Amino acid sequence: MAGFRVGWLLVALLLCGCAGVPGVPLTDMRSIKRVAVISLVGDKFTVQKISLNPFDSKPKPMPIAAWGIDQLVVKKVSSVLARRFEVRPLAYQPVEDANDVAVKVAEGVRNQSGQTDIDAYIVVTRGLFEEGYGYTRKRYFGLGIVEHLVAFKPRVDLYVLYDITVVDGHDLSVVASTQNGYAVGPTRWMNIEWRELDESWMPASLDAAQNMRLKGAVTEILDRNLPATIESMKLLQ
Repeated sequence: MAGFRVGWLLVALLLCGCAGVPGVPLTDMRSIKRVAVISLVGDKFTVQKISLNPFDSKPKPMPIAAWGIDQLVVKKVSSVLARRFEVRPLAYQPVEDANDVAVKVAEGVRNQSGQTDIDAYIVVTRGLFEEGYGYTRKRYFGLGIVEHLVAFKPRVDLYVLYDITVVDGHDLSVVASTQNGYAVGPTRWMNIEWRELDESWMPASLDAAQNMRLKGAVTEILDRNLPATIESMKLLQ
């Protein structure tokens, strides 16, 4: 599975022409002074056990708002961006029917807050990872854990998948986005991380309060990963 995942990432990078790290146009960045950070990644954690019986493989969402992941993301991203921008605090409610489309999220939050002096919204949404082909294709979103068979042996993977999109605060155009494939090294995207664990990590229930170990693992990955992703996007230059 690990070898297949690395191979799939390599193919994706080649198809996208993303072997290097594309920069953000300097003219766009010079016009951005005041930013606000929005995070919509921390509402649920997906638990899935993939078996030979497809009816047993349905993903199960675990509500994790109590983990405070979105607050962590906003705080971490804001602290990094403060080295270059004036970061404005922003109170907002989750935007319904945005479908993780960053522009829709930014537009909805802007309408809520009524603020017109924000030059750019830094929107963190759930990322998507796909593997396989045709009917065997599997799709993973956001935060989750999956148990599957690799060479007839069970394997457990924790995944943290997110996208960061810079949306112009005035005309709502996309200035930069990890969806364009910012690559670091030949096989790794900074906004996509998988971690192999043992079977003891699979939740016995969907009660988030009983899974502080999973919360700690997700928190550690985001705390380390988010600054590196922002650096790879060249937002601080």
